[in-house]
Amino acid sequence: MKKTLKKIDPAKEFFKEKERFKKNREKARIKLARAHEKLKSKRLHKLSKFYIK
Repeated sequence: MKKTLKKIDPAKEFFKEKERFKKNREKARIKLARAHEKLKSKRLHKLSKFYIK
């Protein structure tokens, strides 16, 4: 999970620097969204393992 958190910060900065309505900003947004989705998935998996036990 720490690895995913480390990926989010640079992705945020990269997204913030890009100009609005440009293709590269959209790519950066998608990259950031994927990182958030991975983190969400890992947290959910960790939680579900807790409830199963």
